[in-house]
Amino acid sequence: MTIHLRRLVIGVVSALALACAAPAVAAGLTNAQATVQSGATITTENVTTQSGQDSWTATPATLSTTTSFSVPRENGPASVTTSSVATWSASGLSGAATLTDGWDFPLQPLGVGVHFDGVGWSYTFTPTEDVVFTLTYDVVATGPVQFGLQGYRFSQDELVTGLAANNPIFDPSGAGTLIRNLSGGVSHTVSLYTTGNISNGGGFIGSGTETGQFSFAITSSGGPTEGGVPEPASWALMIAGFGLAGAALRRRRTAALA
Repeated sequence: MTIHLRRLVIGVVSALALACAAPAVAAGLTNAQATVQSGATITTENVTTQSGQDSWTATPATLSTTTSFSVPRENGPASVTTSSVATWSASGLSGAATLTDGWDFPLQPLGVGVHFDGVGWSYTFTPTEDVVFTLTYDVVATGPVQFGLQGYRFSQDELVTGLAANNPIFDPSGAGTLIRNLSGGVSHTVSLYTTGNISNGGGFIGSGTETGQFSFAITSSGGPTEGGVPEPASWALMIAGFGLAGAALRRRRTAALA
């Protein structure tokens, strides 16, 4: 094999290797905005509600909000704490959030209840192309009164998925990964929230807290991925290269016979 032919074959093989090993193509987003919320209601003879919110538009930023308050009762206060903290990369294509919701019930007369209000984390964006949204989550619960916490729910364009591994009323914990394919050029909203609620009328006395750790990534659903199959353009390059190599071999064999 001549030096020129050897170089040609090496070039074709190298191009094919690059096509198979290239990383996923980065996606792009427009019209991005995000909000975190914290809020709860304590119900006694009266209804006490408090809430907080933080948001950004167009430019990703770190968001944080915490709501913590209590209502005096005969045997000590009924209290609740809820918080949301979230970060985004500069491109908005990845980020993380921590949501915490909990309560504390001393011995109380009947009729004291708590429920959490609002969406803890919400992200709206329009991808410039078809993308894959990947959410990784890990939710744990602590305290003797986990009943009623109910874990967290993930909503994608109003399609809701519960993240608790078992019955969320009794066990709010869960861990795993969700993957959603989202169309480009269309606005999408993804969110995380809890519907936890409890009343000590059922004899539940003590504290309970659930904490969710979440991270997400948005990647292009097109283009080659690591270890993937080459796209048609890559196959065309490879076939053309081997065709040239074959032609060169035939010319060399013809010249030798002459």
